Amino acid sequence: MSNHRSASDIGVLLRTFGGHMVSRSDLAAWPLIGAAARKVGTVFVDRASTTSGASAIRTMRDLLRAGETVLLFPEGTTFADDEVRPFAPGAFIAALRTDADVIPVGLAYARGSGAAFVGETFPQHLARMAAAPPTRVVVATGAPLRVARGHNSAALAKEAHDAVQRLVERARAACDG
Repeated sequence: MSNHRSASDIGVLLRTFGGHMVSRSDLAAWPLIGAAARKVGTVFVDRASTTSGASAIRTMRDLLRAGETVLLFPEGTTFADDEVRPFAPGAFIAALRTDADVIPVGLAYARGSGAAFVGETFPQHLARMAAAPPTRVVVATGAPLRVARGHNSAALAKEAHDAVQRLVERARAACDG
């Protein structure tokens, strides 16, 4: 579970941890990006559909039971600053149903890097990032949050949120320091 600031987060997390991303469903139809996402086994979810959400949870559960890593941005979208927004508790159901550990991760990009994906279309963001000089990103990984069946997804979401916020602050200090 990680905060989400940039399209670059996806590559950073896949390179660092491997595994399967969870992404919004419309991305599957995007030229090039959708094909690449499908190729790496992205789990797509339509957040407006309860059946899609339930299907995504089952897929994540199956991946976790098979020992796979599932990467999530439980804030649901990108933000420009270091404040971690509330986590959607539904993202934690698969972990609870499989007793999988939740690994909190905090990401921070160098101040002034322009890495944040806000106020522009995805193609504009990619074009801007491709033209930008390399930027520093710090990945801070926390201790696993141990979960067990029967725990509450809202409580786990809050615990993960608080851990990620602390890790973002640690990543920020390392990035700027």
